[in-house]
Amino acid sequence: MSSPMDALTRSSRISYACAFGATAFLVYEIVMEQRLIIDTPTHKAVKSFAILSVLVYGMVFFPVFACLALSSAFGFGLGALYVWMLLGVQIFKLTEEVQQALTFFVSQRGRLLMILQSLPNLLCLLYLSVSIPGRSLRALRKDSKDSMDKIKECYAGLHVSKLFRKPKVKKVPLPSSHALSHGGGDDRGVHQGELGLCEHLYCYFIFTYFMFFYNIFVGLVSCLLRITKAIVLGIAFLGRLDNSTLSRKFELFDPGFSAYLGFMHIECAHTHPVVIVFTRLVIHMWETAKERQISESNTCSNADLVLNMNLDDLSVRSSRECSSLLIG
Repeated sequence: MSSPMDALTRSSRISYACAFGATAFLVYEIVMEQRLIIDTPTHKAVKSFAILSVLVYGMVFFPVFACLALSSAFGFGLGALYVWMLLGVQIFKLTEEVQQALTFFVSQRGRLLMILQSLPNLLCLLYLSVSIPGRSLRALRKDSKDSMDKIKECYAGLHVSKLFRKPKVKKVPLPSSHALSHGGGDDRGVHQGELGLCEHLYCYFIFTYFMFFYNIFVGLVSCLLRITKAIVLGIAFLGRLDNSTLSRKFELFDPGFSAYLGFMHIECAHTHPVVIVFTRLVIHMWETAKERQISESNTCSNADLVLNMNLDDLSVRSSRECSSLLIG
């Protein structure tokens, strides 16, 4: 059974985003309209089984994600047919709802809102219905095997080739020995400022004492501003798991941030560019050696066949000569 998607790669990002966008209306129907697959009683303990509807709804779009994960011409063909069917069903459903709205004399604004509500889902399905057949045609035309050009042009290959480049070293001009001796020899008046600071340090202490009462009010306003900034930025970046709403020492208490760190460790372990390029090079070299071995074996078999044919001709000729000598 194919996996619905590979979350550790960068391929087909827009198609995956549109596939998830097409499933967004299912969440709306479950949460807002309470459209469930299984009719459950109103009791809260039994109502929790409504999660089964999410699993059933998820199976509806499983073929779309599976065809994107397989990346084969056959899978893209089946996925295109399935997406076309979903698009036709959604268009038919929308036209039926608009006709019912006309029957019940719904206002033009209500019909427009009905169309706008289904528009994101239709746009996502429309993009998938165009992109998936295009991927199928490209999969039919291109070779599925890795070549050296493909390995070099991928993002992992570009990263590895960048690692082998010699870094550019900036040349810093060094001052001459005469300038060093002239600059280091004369230090008159250098430490006069420090002595002056020590002499007038009591002025700084007096200023700090009187500013303490002023800083109380300034600190109160600053504290309120810090709290306001933290609330605003926390709400703005609440969806970003890489920015924790807690302070630096307490980031691991944030479950979203800790989950993000765990995913980053998994991604680094499974999608390291050096590991990816190394494995692809090993597979490419193994396939090349295998093809060379097959071609050499075919050449040897052809040579053996020619040698056997020559031996057969020689034996036939010798038998004919012997028979002619015996007859003569």
